[in-house]
Amino acid sequence: MPRVVGIFMIALGGVILQFVRARDYRYYRYAIIARIFIVLALTALYFKARDPLFLVLDTIVLVGLLPSIYVAVLIARNDTMGGPHP
Repeated sequence: MPRVVGIFMIALGGVILQFVRARDYRYYRYAIIARIFIVLALTALYFKARDPLFLVLDTIVLVGLLPSIYVAVLIARNDTMGGPHP
């Protein structure tokens, strides 16, 4: 099971990296929502299986999620002020 979760996390990370590399922020909010779902699912799997690997995977996702939320807030702030995107 952890290998399957890792495969999907790598795939999602690659998609998000391509969004950022292309400076295409249209789907950025969806990517944040998807990662929040992944964190919730991994947390539920941890409580069910008590496997500490799920906590490690949670941490890895959160390390990428928190800066993404920060960038999304900056983008939303610039949209309301009419400034350029970062």
